[in-house]
Amino acid sequence: MPRTISHEVARRYLVLRHFLAPPRSLPAEPASVLRVFERLGSVQFDPLDIVGRNHDLVLLARINGYKRQWTDDLLYRERTLYETYNKGLSLVPTSELPWYRVSWDLYRERFEKATFQEHEALVNELLERIQLALAGILGIVRRDGNRRVYDLVERLFPSELLGERHPIDEQRRHKLLSRYRAHGLLGPTGSGEV
Repeated sequence: MPRTISHEVARRYLVLRHFLAPPRSLPAEPASVLRVFERLGSVQFDPLDIVGRNHDLVLLARINGYKRQWTDDLLYRERTLYETYNKGLSLVPTSELPWYRVSWDLYRERFEKATFQEHEALVNELLERIQLALAGILGIVRRDGNRRVYDLVERLFPSELLGERHPIDEQRRHKLLSRYRAHGLLGPTGSGEV
């Protein structure tokens, strides 16, 4: 049942929910990065660094003394966060991988029935050299600037996490609800991608 609230109440709710009031109120520590992800669920990732990488700017607005190395360590050393698609390329907690693997599984199923068999020699070569990340075979080890470096996902994530499966409809629902969670408050209209 839709509810109507005043613009003032909505603004106050959103700035509090998104850790924006007061600005940079979270303490200067890596745990604050995780607090933001626990609250928002995902943050859009853009590795381009024109005036700052998108996720760093989001975190800088919330964390006093934020250091971009904290997020890089959580992504590529500790693997507490990882890159996946949630509307766009996003960073999400690795613990949510079983809910986001729906894209991997659907691509892998589609590719295994045709492309992977038809081009088996090339697929084997690509596994040794570049990217089968869409199908969840390869994952990002690190980035060197905008260049992605890949490895097999079984070397990147715990086998228990990779083995955890949820029904596809539940995975899709989780991803949809995560978009609402990241926004915090959505009106009755908006773009279809949201």
